[in-house]
Amino acid sequence: MTQQNLRAMPLLDLITRQSLDEDYQHVAEQREQRGDVRPRARRARSITTIAAVLLFGLLVAIAAVQTSRNSSVANEGREQLIERINARRDNVAALQKQISELRAATTQLNAEYADLGRTLGDVTATRRTLGAQTGWAAVSGDGVRARLDDAPNGGSDGAVRDSDLAGLVNGMWQAGATAISVNGQRVTALSALRNSGPVIRINDVSLSAPYTVLVLGDVNTLQAKFTQSTSGIRLQSLAHQLGMPFDMENAHDLDLPAAPASMLVLRHASTDHGAMTEKETP
Repeated sequence: MTQQNLRAMPLLDLITRQSLDEDYQHVAEQREQRGDVRPRARRARSITTIAAVLLFGLLVAIAAVQTSRNSSVANEGREQLIERINARRDNVAALQKQISELRAATTQLNAEYADLGRTLGDVTATRRTLGAQTGWAAVSGDGVRARLDDAPNGGSDGAVRDSDLAGLVNGMWQAGATAISVNGQRVTALSALRNSGPVIRINDVSLSAPYTVLVLGDVNTLQAKFTQSTSGIRLQSLAHQLGMPFDMENAHDLDLPAAPASMLVLRHASTDHGAMTEKETP
């Protein structure tokens, strides 16, 4: 406002105008001061907000990535677990099948074993029977004990010969004997009573008087049948004429040994470059 205007303006208006101008000026100054501070604060708040948003976004992204990774790992672990379960299930099924097959095989083998056991029992019984019949197994039982000795006068005519013992043995077989021994030597199909000079031999063993013949069989019929047989009648007549002591008696629990194992070796002849040789077959 110019000096002229001030001079011309009334005093009340002047005071009022100046007062208002000073107020406006004071307010303007305060606005200017506030205007300088607010933009800075706003910028600071904007930067902080942006930083917070970015940090939150970063955290969200990290969480998403981690969740994705965990999900992938979980899926892989689940698939591996399923594969293991299936593999174990197949293994268990294979083992159960194998167990079933083994059970069936065991059942069959048990049946075969039972059959073999029965067969073995039959073979053992047959072997025992054949051993008793052939003389290659020891036997015991009831039967007859017969004794034959040289004549007491000492003459050669009164000496027991192989044919005399053979007649006694053959007569007992005819009477139903099941096993016979002479002086502890078992009589078999391969046994032969032979004189070797004044000595009688059987199973390659020399015998001496008195001669004891053990016979297994029916004690109720053995003696009667023997005395009625041709061999029995001849031996009793010869013993009476030459004075050879001869007697028989029933006996119980007689024990007869088996024949020597060496007799089981079979001998046979064969030609070797035109020459006859003897061989042994066990």
